[in-house]
Amino acid sequence: MALLEPMHIVLVACPQGFDVAMPTLPKNVRYVGAMLDDPATPPSASPWPLADGRPRVLVTFSTTYQHQEAVLRRIAAALAMLPVEAVITTGPAVDVHAIDPIQNVAVFRHIAHRTLLPDCALVVTHAGLGAVMTALAHGVPLLCMPMGRDQHDNAARVAACGAGCVLPPEAGVGQISQTISAMLAAPEYRTAARHMAATIALRDGREVAVDELEKLLHAS
Repeated sequence: MALLEPMHIVLVACPQGFDVAMPTLPKNVRYVGAMLDDPATPPSASPWPLADGRPRVLVTFSTTYQHQEAVLRRIAAALAMLPVEAVITTGPAVDVHAIDPIQNVAVFRHIAHRTLLPDCALVVTHAGLGAVMTALAHGVPLLCMPMGRDQHDNAARVAACGAGCVLPPEAGVGQISQTISAMLAAPEYRTAARHMAATIALRDGREVAVDELEKLLHAS
């Protein structure tokens, strides 16, 4: 609270219903909603390795380096045990060759997640706010494996709203595989994620943020 007091305005980039409820909301705090990227152009060819009707899983960890190679390898090994097809996006921080090729897992440096999420049954992520909001905006549940920064708090909020589960990044291959399998078989995660998607769709966070900033400038 002390950090918020000196600020003219604090813009929170998620729906208020996603965040921890505050007894009294400071007057300078505004929940603007999720700030999502523009719709991306779909890839010319399917990025999914099998395209045979199996549940699709997107794995995305931080675009900055958090020593995520080991956890990505364990996630890939867990997915290899399951009747799914998966896409892992490594971002610029990890070499795609750091993850061994697996028949049902395709590895890319970058594919716009908004082109993949409409087909996804689950997202496995470090729980950065951008990844969380984008997945929930598409009504896709999340398995969160937070590694630091704000990720533990974001993961806790995903679990609190019923839209996902949390595992430590040190979780073993068997535990990851069992959790993914259980989540895919449990419709309540998808139901909760779709409920949050409906909430996110009520406002465009970027437009609301611009409106709030313009009000601040005109008042100064």
